[in-house]
Amino acid sequence: MYTRRGDRGETSLFGTTRVPKDSKVIEALGDIDELNSCLGVAVSKSTCLVITDALKQVQRTLTVAGIDLAASYPSARGADTSARTTRNHTSEIERKSRELRVTLPKLRGVLIRRGNELACQLYLATALCKRTAREMEHLGQDSRSNPEIIRFFNRLTPLLFDLARYANVVDGVKEEIWA
Repeated sequence: MYTRRGDRGETSLFGTTRVPKDSKVIEALGDIDELNSCLGVAVSKSTCLVITDALKQVQRTLTVAGIDLAASYPSARGADTSARTTRNHTSEIERKSRELRVTLPKLRGVLIRRGNELACQLYLATALCKRTAREMEHLGQDSRSNPEIIRFFNRLTPLLFDLARYANVVDGVKEEIWA
């Protein structure tokens, strides 16, 4: 669907106020969308229920984070702000990381990010998550955004890294350590 309203370099978050398409918040929302899409590809490649379930939950939470971020800006006045990134979302990521980490071999150096196709997709998602976390840090300096979003992305990065490692372990792919 096209509306032609964005042809002059502006878009809207919620409400009617327009914001520049190159604004920090639009960049961050694009990063969240890119990460969520990358995880969608990973879900399509996964045959492991542990990984699939974790990624689907992360995708739902990323959608909440995007809504939360968009609703926190002045153009969104009057928007439905019931979708909030909460400490419970972050705690769930931490719990999944702890559960997964006990099944992984101890990491003894810098890991070369490769392996099966799913692991490589998840390593890419890890890099995208790091970039998104950096964008959230920039926005975090602006008191309008929910500070829990930053904590969520800071916990999500290691979970995605661990899921990539787990995908290789499940498939019997040996990790390669940089020497």
